Amino acid sequence: MERFRSVGLGFFLLVAILNSGSAAVASRYTLLEGSCLVDDCPVCDRMPIVKQLRGTFDLVLENLGAEFTDYRIENVEFVVGGGEFQVNGAGAYRIGGYKNLIQQDLQLALIIDQQTAYFTNQTPTAFRTWPTIEASVTQTNGTMIKQYSLTIQAAPVRELWFSTRTGLTPGRSPRNHVSGGDLISFNGRVVKNSQDLTRNLGLKASATDPGLAALDVGSSGLVFFSLSEGGASSTLGNIQQGDLVSSAGKIHRSNQDLTRQFGIQPPVPDLGLDAVQVLPSGEIYFSIRNSAFSERLGQSIQKGDILSDRGVIIQSNAALLANFHPKDPRPDYGLDALYIWPEGEIWFSTEESFESATLGMVTHGDLLSNQGFIVFRNLEMVGAFQPLEDIANFGLDAVYVVTDLAKALDRPPVLAGIQKAPGGNLVKIAWQGPGEVFQVERSATLNGAFTACSVITLDQFYEESFAGTNAPAFYRVRQW
Repeated sequence: MERFRSVGLGFFLLVAILNSGSAAVASRYTLLEGSCLVDDCPVCDRMPIVKQLRGTFDLVLENLGAEFTDYRIENVEFVVGGGEFQVNGAGAYRIGGYKNLIQQDLQLALIIDQQTAYFTNQTPTAFRTWPTIEASVTQTNGTMIKQYSLTIQAAPVRELWFSTRTGLTPGRSPRNHVSGGDLISFNGRVVKNSQDLTRNLGLKASATDPGLAALDVGSSGLVFFSLSEGGASSTLGNIQQGDLVSSAGKIHRSNQDLTRQFGIQPPVPDLGLDAVQVLPSGEIYFSIRNSAFSERLGQSIQKGDILSDRGVIIQSNAALLANFHPKDPRPDYGLDALYIWPEGEIWFSTEESFESATLGMVTHGDLLSNQGFIVFRNLEMVGAFQPLEDIANFGLDAVYVVTDLAKALDRPPVLAGIQKAPGGNLVKIAWQGPGEVFQVERSATLNGAFTACSVITLDQFYEESFAGTNAPAFYRVRQW
């Protein structure tokens, strides 16, 4: 608890940290591609009915043991078949073991068709790397004519932010065009438009959007990104496509700085920048747009490889795709988007589509896992926008995951100011914090339940109108 402060009209502000790593805080999980519900009839001569399963649940730590860790599953909110009906409930999850012998136990009690269905997994082996969950569960109280089973593919994703290669026009109001340079969320909103991201770069006015080619978010909501086409800046001079710039209006690292440790000879002006992740240590993982030969390593660095600014190939493009078993096993399909989980799983997209021997066609706009899974298909990622354009793929140029399992934060947000507009009912709250993203929560009482009153944002301020009420309200800022 940081501090209280009164703000006119009887309103009060509470600024506090809510660390997602805390045992008291739930980790929001989102179902991924491959999750499904199967309606089977054990005694009928019919094929099982398989329907898509999407939604969320919360995973709450209960006991951290020497060998196994126990969690509660709360707030199950699944949607079957794109909206046919909803499934709600709760459950328990246990995972543990040693090294390559990781086991799991998933128990669910779900309300389906107004009946409680109990599920348990038949196979205890956990095949996916934590914190991703993969499990198949079967109903234990089914009948001879109806028995459900579920396949759960889930990851601790609270929101997924990304940019597309091709712009889109939302099919719902407001129908403001979304450009390839906008940072958008899979829940159907624009997080930051291109103008806001590039506002401080001093770019000369242009009729075309410079686009996003790579993006990551740092402390205090600072956005690191590259421009698809580069540009001329009145304050920074020429910005190369391969330069890593920031929303603060600075060149964080030039492309030459990023590639210097590879000893490329002769030096090249710009190899481009297609994917990036800035680590807490300051090390930068990235991919280049044009392949080159590294004199220091004695080999080519491909445009689809994950590179480090320390002159190391973190993972080759062929290794990234190995578990997909491409029918055409070329060494390089490019790399457009990148997110590496602390436990090592890599989410990414490729520049080119390919055919997988196990999954069929994989497009260049799909979000993939190096474990050989499709995380989300491209059209599902943009589905909340209901795009009017009738195309199969909008591309995927950058990705950022808002997750409750992010790194621990060393200090809470601090109240920077609170203002009430003269003669009006608008109050603006400002804070400073080390988190990458933030959300304001409100409660009618200090000890009551806090619920979100803002979207998850990069900004460190929040405005709200109090027209027509004098009721007190308490606020806190959550950061990730």
